Amino acid sequence: MPKPVATLIPSAPVELLEGIAREHLGIETLATRNRDCLDFHDVGVGCLKSALEAAFAAGARAQRDAGALDEPRARAHLQKVALEKGVVVQPGSDMVAALVAASRGELR
Repeated sequence: MPKPVATLIPSAPVELLEGIAREHLGIETLATRNRDCLDFHDVGVGCLKSALEAAFAAGARAQRDAGALDEPRARAHLQKVALEKGVVVQPGSDMVAALVAASRGELR
């Protein structure tokens, strides 16, 4: 059984997320304050898109800075995912193509 995404990806620093919320959404804090007027916000689609893009960019920078994109580590991660999905990848075959086919149900 695959692990939940939350256990595979480290959580982002709260300060980073709160900075994005303040800058892009006008939300003062992400802490739950147990009052509807403080915990729910009307947010425009453009602002939400901007915040998501900022979060994505921050994640990409963190991944690049951690060296997570080097080929041996990426291959090892793909092999782990293949095992979890029960996909047998033949030596020399395209592992990414096999995982994509498996996710589409094209492999049995």
